[in-house]
This record gives sequence, structure tokens and C-alpha cells, in this order.
Amino acid sequence: MALYLRKVSRRRYVNRVARRGYCTSLQTPKICISNMYTNTLENGVRVASQVNNSELATIGVYADAGSLYETEKQSGAAKIIEKLAFSQSDKDEASKLGASLNAHVTKEHTALVAQCLKKDVPKVFEILAKAVTSPSYTQQDVDEAVAQIANEKDTLEDDVVHNTYDYLYTAAFQNTPLANSVYGNATDISVDDVKEFQTNHFTAKKLVVVANGGVNSEEVNTLTNNNFGKVDSTNLFDYNTIGSLGFTGSEVRIRDETHPQIELAFGFEVPGATDPHYYTFRLMQSLIGEFDQSVGNAPNLTSYLAEQLSGYNLAHSMEAFYHAYNTTGIFGIYSAFPELKHEDAVRLLFGEFQRVGKIAREVDVDRAKEILKGQILRNNQSSTFVNRDIGIKTLSLGRYISPSEEITRINDIELNDVQSAANEYFNDQDPAVSSLGPIGALADYMVMRGKTYWTRW
Repeated sequence: MALYLRKVSRRRYVNRVARRGYCTSLQTPKICISNMYTNTLENGVRVASQVNNSELATIGVYADAGSLYETEKQSGAAKIIEKLAFSQSDKDEASKLGASLNAHVTKEHTALVAQCLKKDVPKVFEILAKAVTSPSYTQQDVDEAVAQIANEKDTLEDDVVHNTYDYLYTAAFQNTPLANSVYGNATDISVDDVKEFQTNHFTAKKLVVVANGGVNSEEVNTLTNNNFGKVDSTNLFDYNTIGSLGFTGSEVRIRDETHPQIELAFGFEVPGATDPHYYTFRLMQSLIGEFDQSVGNAPNLTSYLAEQLSGYNLAHSMEAFYHAYNTTGIFGIYSAFPELKHEDAVRLLFGEFQRVGKIAREVDVDRAKEILKGQILRNNQSSTFVNRDIGIKTLSLGRYISPSEEITRINDIELNDVQSAANEYFNDQDPAVSSLGPIGALADYMVMRGKTYWTRW
């Protein structure tokens, strides 16, 4: 196995100003939500509740406290908090109530979520507040969590998809916190470092409390005030220490002749989740689509790229991805294909971005709209998804965008909007590339870079 790292160019992320009429600010509501209630406590904690007639309630606490904000000595702190957020006594108490407790961490956020019967909402609020305001873990607990995380990392060593994406981030966001894995790399982190991270980032103005399902909005406001009203509102973190989340056009190659196929991921710098173009890129993701050759319907998918790759047996799988963060994002394609088909596969994969920008059809965009709207509606059938969606959007945008408003924004996008965005962000731009497997004959980076434009226009 061999590792090659090439840095080709560096560009700082620039938040381009929207120039098309449909791109109204995401902070500006287009539709009012009748069953949505919001409030802000005196200390700055934001509260959001969405009421329905369910017997179940979902309560979530969301914080701007992901791995992005970790210092070098705090590496892995957010993941450790995920493991230790709820003490064993809290878990036992929740189990007696028939409630479930879950914690999840990403590069930007930490979420603590509980589901319970609506009669048990007050008790669940106490459990969540204890996890946020009164952490009780010890150095022994931290050491055990570090060992558990290390075992998870060892398991992921065999996950080529996860590793290929990790290498992509290493290339695209090198020398920035976004390149760091949420699992961290510290093996001797102290309990004081973890608690310092929690103290600095679980502050009032960085918290959103969300309740949906069988809840009462007035009761939610009262319970939030009683349990989170005394959370410190002082900002204890210097955001200047994060620095610029610049994007680097570069590549990472991991040559492994024992691997049966080539794994390739590449992406371009695009706007993030707070940009007016956000739904344009989500629509573009549906337009490019995905397929897996092991699924029988692969040749009959609506995606042009999937049809070509599957029809000519050029790839085993393909998926378009859009990873959107607050201030930046990365949009690209992940694909696995045979070593002997690499030339045609690479040509089609990179050429898809030019096809979308130059010759995509109205019918393709309309079909992608229906796929994306269907996905949004299916996701919102899950109360935990709705809870998370409200929490993350409130943290990022200051408000929740309902499914009906999302559909309205998607319907407002036209073919010209998609083509303009594709030409602006993909045409003649430096991609970040990662590849793994028998890549000895795989096209050089500059060959791939040359496929980001067509000379016929």
C-alpha cells in the first residue's frame, strides 16, 4: 500500500452573492407554520416546539459543539461527550419510563435526544438538563470512552467508503478543522479537557431546545426555563482560533493492489447550508442521482449518469453527495468501478458536471424536483428527524424551514438556475480528489482537472 498526496492549488472560500431572483435569503420566511412555536429565554437559550396529537414526545437539545471547535488537546472531546452524556443512573431511569436516550455528534453540532410518553416529558427534561449542565463523568469514564472510540476506529479501518471520504476531507480542507475526524486522535485526553470543551460550547446562546409530538408549547417553555434558564450565557470560546475553512484543490491516492476495485471520490467547493443556493445544490444532487449494481432496478433509474454507468457496466455503484456546513460545503460524486474500466468511468463522472451545466433538460430538472420533494416528505414522517431538522436549522439559520416552504423553494428553481450554479461552481474549478485501490493506471490529477471544462463552449 502506498500513499501519495499532491497539493495543486489553494483558494479561500468566498461567499458569492446570489444574483438570481429565486435565491431569497433562507433567513426570510416564505410560509408561516401554524403549529410551530418559538421563544428565546432571557439568557439566550432558544426554544422551539411543534405540537400534534401524538401520545409520544421527542425532546432534543442541540449545541454548536462539534469537532470543528476542538483544540488540539481537546481532540475527540465531542465524541467522548456523546458517549458519556447520560450516566448509567439516567439511562436506568429512562428505561423505567420506557423512554429512549440518544446522543450524536457531527463536525458542527452535538445533539442529545430523548423520546418518551407525553406524560413523562417533565422528567425527561430533567435528564437532558443534567447531561448539559451537570456532567458527572470521571477520568476513568473518559479513559473507557477513549478505548471504546479506539475500537470503533479500528472497525472503520475496513470501511473503504468511510476511509475514502476521510481522505477526501484531508485533501479538500487540509490545515483546517474540517479535515479532522469526529473521532479525534487524542489517546490521553483528560477529564478536565473534556469538561472545558463542554463548558465553553454548551452555553446558552449556542443551545436550542426542541420539543415535538404530544407536547404543550406553554409547558415546554416553562420546563425549558426551569431546567435551562440558568445556563451561562457568556461566550467563552474565541472563534478566531478556527481560522479560515479554505478549500484546497488537491488529491490523496492510496494504492492497494489487493483491493478488488477502485474507490474514487471527488468534490468541488460550493456554498453551505445558510446560502440561498442551498436548495439548488440539493436539487442537483437528486438530478445526478445514485445507483448500486447489486439492486435490480439500476438500469432503469431516471439518472442519466446511472443509466450510462450501469448500461455499459462501467461502475459498481455511484452516488452524488452534498455536504453542507454553515459557511462552506463540498459537492461531488463517490463511485466504485473496476480497474479496467477506469478511463471511461472517470470521463463520464467528471463529464456529468459539464452535462448538467450545458445540456441538462427541463424534464430532467422537473423529475429531480419530484424525487427531492418525495425524499423530504418521507423524512418528515419520522419524529426524530423532524426534531433534529428543527434544531439544526434553528442553530444555523435562526429559524425552522418547514417541508411546505422547502417544496415552495424547490418549485421556484428553474433549469437556468441549475445550469448557472453548475457553471459557476464546477466549470474550470479545482476539485479535491481521493482514490483507493488498484490505482496504478488511474488518470493523473491534471487529467481529471482538464475534464472540468469543455472546449466546445
